[in-house]
Amino acid sequence: MVIQFSSIGTRYLSYFSDEIKHNAQCFGTSMEDVDINQVFKCMEENLKKFLESNKTIKVFLNSQRLILLDNFDNYKDLFGI
Repeated sequence: MVIQFSSIGTRYLSYFSDEIKHNAQCFGTSMEDVDINQVFKCMEENLKKFLESNKTIKVFLNSQRLILLDNFDNYKDLFGI
């Protein structure tokens, strides 16, 4: 999961890889088994916590962080795979 900031806006990105590490497919974690609703569920559960508690984003990107928190409900509109 990545938050991308640029001069034209902000977006949330999710990068998938088919590279297997530690035989992850045996745990049902291959990219073919993940759909967009699962990604959104993960974002709903973790994104706000990250934006509120991550020290690095508070120091270096605080103004963008505050904008994202103020507009938190539109994360689906800013999402891309």
